[in-house]
Amino acid sequence: QKSAVIVRVDGDSVRTAQNSIDGARGLEGTPVGEAGGFKATLKKKLQESFRPVQGVEVEGLFYEGTPYRVNINKKVIGKVVNDKNLTAEKIALLDVLPDVVRNGEYVGSGEYVAHSTRQKETLRFDYFEPRVHLGGQDFFARFDVEVLPGQNNYRTHEIIKIDLTRPE
Repeated sequence: QKSAVIVRVDGDSVRTAQNSIDGARGLEGTPVGEAGGFKATLKKKLQESFRPVQGVEVEGLFYEGTPYRVNINKKVIGKVVNDKNLTAEKIALLDVLPDVVRNGEYVGSGEYVAHSTRQKETLRFDYFEPRVHLGGQDFFARFDVEVLPGQNNYRTHEIIKIDLTRPE
């Protein structure tokens, strides 16, 4: 059990993310906008500054005697942009993904279930819930990792509001 580190997301990251969303919406349907509209334009904009990171170690977590490492690939941009619940906060989290992964609290694993006839090498999915501080509020940044032979790939994340109340 490790101490609960809260990953802080700079307010400027949230504002920049909102500006990216607004800018992509503003270019939708114009000659400057990407073919495919808002999502394609936003995805291209985010890919310009996003840097993939290989082998981010989840602090204090080992699997079969070796540190649990996660690769953060460029595909995560498409997963976030195509989320039907897209928010500036989800995009801002991209700025601190290595810290989010490092401070992930393992909460369980799930079996891979094929949804098509295409065979994948996926062994399972592992789930994590680090705490993050965004815009003056605390959240959980739930993320999942696709476990393949020899590598663990960050897939996507969601942000869940922490709403703790005392019983009356």
